[in-house]
Amino acid sequence: MTKKNNVIRQGDVVIILDQGQDPNAKPRRDRTLAKGEVTNHHHTLTAGTVYGTLGAQQWIVLDEPAELVHQEHDTLTIPPGVHEVRIQREYSPQEVRNVAD
Repeated sequence: MTKKNNVIRQGDVVIILDQGQDPNAKPRRDRTLAKGEVTNHHHTLTAGTVYGTLGAQQWIVLDEPAELVHQEHDTLTIPPGVHEVRIQREYSPQEVRNVAD
């Protein structure tokens, strides 16, 4: 886990605290922010609403603190607010892609 300034990181998931939200983003029913393609592990919130597309542009809206859980990482507490979610990407000469978990 890394928390520097207004950023919280859990593996390949980066949460930028107190960011605006795309007003056209649609809420999702699930709270999973990223799923591992290799291990099938997942980064999932215990509360709040997730907007946007899994693995792409996402925002979380929390009225109260929520935990971000993953099978291989420490559980993190995310404070209330509107936060942007980014998935770490990696470069290869063939393509830019999400990091495989």
